[in-house]
Amino acid sequence: KKVEELEALVKKMAAAQAAGGIVAREPAPVVGLANDKKTAWKCVKVDKAPAVNGKLDDDIWKKAVQVKLVSDEGKKIKNETVVLLCHDGVNLYMGAICMEPEMENLKITCSERDQKIYNDDCIEFYIDPELDRTDAVKFVVNPDGVFMDFMRDLDGDAGDVTWNATVKTSKDKDRFTMEIAIPFKDMGLKYKPGVEIGFNAFRMRQDNGKDWESSTWCGECNKIASIGKVTLE
Repeated sequence: KKVEELEALVKKMAAAQAAGGIVAREPAPVVGLANDKKTAWKCVKVDKAPAVNGKLDDDIWKKAVQVKLVSDEGKKIKNETVVLLCHDGVNLYMGAICMEPEMENLKITCSERDQKIYNDDCIEFYIDPELDRTDAVKFVVNPDGVFMDFMRDLDGDAGDVTWNATVKTSKDKDRFTMEIAIPFKDMGLKYKPGVEIGFNAFRMRQDNGKDWESSTWCGECNKIASIGKVTLE
């Protein structure tokens, strides 16, 4: 009887949510190892490359360290995002899960590389191989896997770059997921254990202007001096 009462209550709550236009928001899943540090992140070295298919279903990702993005404005985040990092000595692998209860409202206007992807729903990755916090590559990906890559310095946009990245994304009923592989050689980075790079991940949730939200790991949007540090294992 108690089970039947609970099921009835769940149905009643779901009906109330639907009637009131309220959409339930699920927490982001835990895929890898948690990192709660605000400015430092360990990039685990894995024995083999994960299958980059946009689903984060390769067991390799369980060894990666993940962070949960937080509000850059000190607000409570409604739509969670987790970002994972690992490498195999050749490529940097980035994964992300973006919880989205209103997938039908995703803003996706760009279909070609190097269009203004930052106007879409997207994640912006800032990568500074020299860790000098004076300039970085801004790598922006939308839910369709369309991306742009360009330089950003302390004064603003600072020219184009062309990284031979592999980008795959997938969509589910309440989230979109992405996986990215970027060769170290494209970054001009010579890998050795302990190498440090500057990094940040910043999600822009557009929701067609109705419920706009932004979240970050470390620092502010476009503020290169505020990005965090990643250490390659």
